[in-house]
Amino acid sequence: MAKYFKGSAGQGPAPQFIPALAPQRAAASDRAVAMREAYSNGVRAKGFTVTIAAGTSAFSVDLSGMARNFLGFGWRLLAAPAGVTTAQLVINNDVVVDSTLLQHFEVNGATSDRDYYPFPRPLNGQDTIVFNFTQAGSTASTGYLVVYYI
Repeated sequence: MAKYFKGSAGQGPAPQFIPALAPQRAAASDRAVAMREAYSNGVRAKGFTVTIAAGTSAFSVDLSGMARNFLGFGWRLLAAPAGVTTAQLVINNDVVVDSTLLQHFEVNGATSDRDYYPFPRPLNGQDTIVFNFTQAGSTASTGYLVVYYI
């Protein structure tokens, strides 16, 4: 027995077993790569409660610095806004949506089968995403925004 514990002899698997483990190690490595890829390419959603003031107002969307692609957004309005409310979406100085009635982007499981309205745009991690509103009513409204991104 003593010969197996001297120096570094006997410290690792016998050389004849190393090639037999290679396919298993490769398969485990492939699974790990696939899991990292699925995580980094997974769709994410972030929700916001937005107060839309009478007159003009703006709301900045803050996403993770890891966000690479803006996919789209959806609104849920529990009560109709106090007046005609139009929205503008600007992503990194690109006007994506301009002067559009906010209700056009509402998602509701009871009346619509969509999760969001797609407006895919690349992101760089230091993005400026702003919704600008113009509301003709005299009181503020509350809306619930969800943004989808990768």
